[in-house]
Amino acid sequence: MLFFQACLLSGYLYAHVIIRYLNFRYQVVLHIGLLCISLIQLPITPDKSVTPTFAADPTWNILALLIMEIGLPFFVLSATVPLIQSWVSRGKVLAAPYRLYALSNAASLIALLTYPTVFEPFLSRTSQGILWSFLFGTFAIVFSFCAYVAGRRWGDALSSPDHKELDGQAPRLRTQMLWLAFAATAVVLMLAVTNQLTRDLVSIPFLWVLPLAVYLLSFIVCFDNDRWYFRKAYLIAIVPTIIAIGLIMLTEKTIPVPILIGMFLVTLFALCMVCHGELSRLKPHSKFLTNYYLMIGTGGVLGGVFVAIVMPLLSNTYLELHIGLVAVPLLVLLALWNDHGTFANLHLVRTLCIAGVALTSSGLAALHLTQDLRKDVVYQSRNFYGVLTVIRKNAGGNRELSILRNGNSLHGAQFSAPGLRTFPAAYYAPHSGIGLALRLFGSEEGRRFGVIGLGVGTIAAYARPGDYLRFYEINPDVKVIADTYFSYLRDSYADISVAIGDARLSLGHEQPKDFDVLVVDAFSSDAIPVHLLTLQAFELYIRHIKNDGAIAFLISSLHFDFEPLIRGLSEKFGMKAILIENHWEGSASWGARWMLVTRNEAFLSQERVRTAETRVRSGPRKIRLWTDDFSSPFQLLKAD
Repeated sequence: MLFFQACLLSGYLYAHVIIRYLNFRYQVVLHIGLLCISLIQLPITPDKSVTPTFAADPTWNILALLIMEIGLPFFVLSATVPLIQSWVSRGKVLAAPYRLYALSNAASLIALLTYPTVFEPFLSRTSQGILWSFLFGTFAIVFSFCAYVAGRRWGDALSSPDHKELDGQAPRLRTQMLWLAFAATAVVLMLAVTNQLTRDLVSIPFLWVLPLAVYLLSFIVCFDNDRWYFRKAYLIAIVPTIIAIGLIMLTEKTIPVPILIGMFLVTLFALCMVCHGELSRLKPHSKFLTNYYLMIGTGGVLGGVFVAIVMPLLSNTYLELHIGLVAVPLLVLLALWNDHGTFANLHLVRTLCIAGVALTSSGLAALHLTQDLRKDVVYQSRNFYGVLTVIRKNAGGNRELSILRNGNSLHGAQFSAPGLRTFPAAYYAPHSGIGLALRLFGSEEGRRFGVIGLGVGTIAAYARPGDYLRFYEINPDVKVIADTYFSYLRDSYADISVAIGDARLSLGHEQPKDFDVLVVDAFSSDAIPVHLLTLQAFELYIRHIKNDGAIAFLISSLHFDFEPLIRGLSEKFGMKAILIENHWEGSASWGARWMLVTRNEAFLSQERVRTAETRVRSGPRKIRLWTDDFSSPFQLLKAD
């Protein structure tokens, strides 16, 4: 989102400058020249030789990679919208060129909804890149034709730059600051609600699409026609919706999840309608169109920077939503102050003032709750990868249990009592699939285990003297927590090493490790590490295990069924996959689904393994296997 907003801003700035200081002919020559240069960068699929470098916070590496691979084509596309709208406005073709802004956002919404449902399930990434490149080339031709027609029809109106005509007529500075603030607040709210829903509330596939769709929909409605934004109605409506959301965040989440999701989305829509409705009310004469878009783009970037970069440095949890809830009514009051004559409507002003005070108080109370009320929280940190929380609670019978959470996902647990401290709890209980594999696989001294996903280090409890364990963990804060608040690593008899970084990149750079068992446990609830479940990743895992070794996948998921994918990949390499499920049995043993993949018939034929195997009730489900060039989560969605 930050890359998206930054490219939009740079495109808007470029359009603003060339429209203001270049005549039409030079605008066309320059823009078509950039389009031609962009064609050299096609197709937009990343070069296989380009590998992102790892850092504790890879934000800048990711931004640099995106800019290098798709920056110029996207920059030219983003600049085209205000450029053509300016030509249409100066040619006096449309009385309200801002409706084209609604049209462009409607196209964005259609693309957002159709990509994961139409294009991704049926086209490989290479095919998508080729199709997109063809469409981009077609776009370049169509743009050139539009420029030719514009020059023929409106040549006189477009022949000179605007800067002389615009001198002394620019909107007031405080109005431009309101453009900036409303645009930034809307982006903050959209990203904050996305985090609230997908990380702190529930992980539902593609749920992140809905807040972005609501954000775009509010743009479409507000800029299509002024009559769609009923100012008084929306200003009154946001008061109960914001207070309701504030109260929900101040209390335990006992409301059913679908209702909660609906309430958050309705609140987001109301708030975005206010932000974008006020933006629409403040839009200037079309002569200042590019300046207006430039300030909107700047606000979007500031909102993205605030959420993605600033807040992780300032806070160890998500507070953006609280800030956004307080910011909207305060900005509305500033907009009313800026709008001459509105203060005559005193009853509306009083209502908004009271709402602002109430929301400010509820926001401060929510901050206090987040920081102080959770007495069971002993540690919390936030970085690029999310919020990690260590909770300590009583598990019954005076047994103290420490639990690691990543957002709303549990990542491991450990009892504090000396007699139970080395017990492998949670998903790794002795009768679980991984428990059987680590206890029964290999009886000789010096076993070698690889583990993708450190968690709290529970698997170290299975190690014997002389064993070797190598963990691969992408989040450096997880290593700090495992060392500080859990003791599995310290108590283990094994020789343990931890590689910080993306597991697939680390394994790709290492010589074969000859692991007896390689554990793949990198799932964060329903956030799928797609690149760890492809044909190429599977090939890499096989290179790092012994000929009779095994790969163990933790595939527990509420919404996805990974079993057919793992079985298909196993068959591709002539290996057998078995499913072992265990059910929730209290704090010591959590329900888990493990798949064990191996060629070792001696292990598979053991009585304890055969009796533990879960038989699949339905017939084999055929799916298209994932590769580095194709992956579609849609085909793995559970039917129920």
